[in-house]
Amino acid sequence: MQLIRTLELDAVTLISIIPLVAEFMLLREGKAIHGFNIRREMGAELLVMNALMDMYLNCERAKDAERLFLNMPKKDLISWNTIISGYSQNGWCREAQLLLKKFRSGNSECSLSTLLGILPACDSPNSVRLGRLIHSWEVKLGFVNTIILVNLLMYMYISCGDLVASFKLLEEIAYAADVDNWNTVISGCTQNGYFWEALNAFNLMRLKSYIILDTVTLVSVVSACGNLELICEGKSIHALALKTSTGQDIRVQNALITMYGKLSDMESARSVFELCVYLNLCSWNCMISALAQNGSSKEAIEFFRLLEFEPDEMTMATVLSACRQLGIIRHGKQIHAHLIRSSFYKNAFVSAALVDMYSSCDRLEVARQVFQTSAERSIAAWNSMISSYGFHSKGQKAIEIFHDMIDSGLTPSKVTFNSLQSHRAC
Repeated sequence: MQLIRTLELDAVTLISIIPLVAEFMLLREGKAIHGFNIRREMGAELLVMNALMDMYLNCERAKDAERLFLNMPKKDLISWNTIISGYSQNGWCREAQLLLKKFRSGNSECSLSTLLGILPACDSPNSVRLGRLIHSWEVKLGFVNTIILVNLLMYMYISCGDLVASFKLLEEIAYAADVDNWNTVISGCTQNGYFWEALNAFNLMRLKSYIILDTVTLVSVVSACGNLELICEGKSIHALALKTSTGQDIRVQNALITMYGKLSDMESARSVFELCVYLNLCSWNCMISALAQNGSSKEAIEFFRLLEFEPDEMTMATVLSACRQLGIIRHGKQIHAHLIRSSFYKNAFVSAALVDMYSSCDRLEVARQVFQTSAERSIAAWNSMISSYGFHSKGQKAIEIFHDMIDSGLTPSKVTFNSLQSHRAC
């Protein structure tokens, strides 16, 4: 179209193509369209700016979207909804909440999209007050029967630790509740560590004869059984899965491999893996991880060598854990070299696994170098470094690293304090 000089591209052209770029996360093409808009001096067309902002957020470039939003001379409800929702999806929960307050201070009325956009940002007990306020807005605005919003509210309450409110909402819609409503509660409980509650909700759901469980249901309850180490219940749900077509779903099979790994039943884990018709990378990662967790580190490395897919960060972190258990530096160095070639070493969890591996292989200096050159230092990387110094009886150095972590703005976790207290770090 651009090659036909007699045609003049306009805002409608861009509005038509930008959502496609956003859907497939084509950042390079998105930037090119943004540049085209600037070069042609097509102006700050509101619809185009909103579409570009959504594109940057979809491509996980929240800063670029924020810059665009702040420089927009005019903003409408769609602009505010887009940036609030984008912040939530990119993990900028506090920023999303602050932006909502600013939006509301202008006496602007929330829409359904506003509520759908902000609810994912209420993901901790500190956000429960705002979550309840949003719930009251939902009732006031007449969205009480909007199922997708009810599901988000139930998940929000679980994330904020108020399970009573979540189950009460489910009870209120029980007459019309479908499998998606029940899955919201079951998967929400599983993802937030309320495993018994997830199984109780599953048992209640099964009492409803008209509701047929699906893949999401099975993946959640299988995960709950694995985390609770319930062997009989786990095998019972495996049998239930085999009676339905969902038992052949690769996501269910991967969840079963992980569950049997946590139950230390490697024979069953291997059986599920071998019976998978269409294995994917996640299947291999689950199997390698299960082997590493159960002390079969050599077999885990052999599985890695037989891998039929291009490994990802999860694969590399798991294999490094196996190398750490074996204490064989040669394998670890080979994987480190592969990480550098593939740029996986920039991943925070991979860096933490490298630090652990080198420390366990008595290469503390190399572990320190990996830590210092990490592009991104997660709480896991700091914990690994603290544990490494403690393991090598360098308690004072471990405490210094701890103070450096505090100065960096990170909040210590339980693992941090366990690392400090172990190996005579204190």
